[in-house]
Amino acid sequence: MLEAALNAHGFITWSQCSEMEEFTKRLKRYFTYGRTEASHIAERISYFMRTRNEPNIRRKYLIDKLKEKKLILRSDSHLCKIFIDATEDIDVEEVVSIMELTRKQFAIHHVVWSENHLRVERILRNAVYKDGKSWNQALQIATDEIDDSVLLEYDSPVSWEDYDDDCFDRRRSWY
Repeated sequence: MLEAALNAHGFITWSQCSEMEEFTKRLKRYFTYGRTEASHIAERISYFMRTRNEPNIRRKYLIDKLKEKKLILRSDSHLCKIFIDATEDIDVEEVVSIMELTRKQFAIHHVVWSENHLRVERILRNAVYKDGKSWNQALQIATDEIDDSVLLEYDSPVSWEDYDDDCFDRRRSWY
């Protein structure tokens, strides 16, 4: 079934994919987290395969997706670099969600990100891959998990929408 779905995308054959490390990683992730719909897997693999040597296309795609969430491509983002350079197979939705989660944490204080980012990113990914939530739902779940005591300690406003990327940049000036 997966082979037929891959072939339906026209240019990828089973033998081409099965030899690639990225393909194996993608399959393992989707099967591990219950995303076994062949057409979905084939669509994601096909995009990665088509664009993995096209960083300008991947950069533009990422920028467009970030703009939808009022985010910008950050030159200091290792995750964005991984997506653009296609050094790992990662979904654009995951990158955008983690960027938004990062902005929310830095809007409070850089220490909030330092103390929470690994935990809340794991919560985000688990909500999507294990629990089947959308990235937007997972983002809300992860945001809610930021420790209330940290929020109180830094006396942060509750409205994340008040923080644009300029504010985020100012808050990150400690780097």
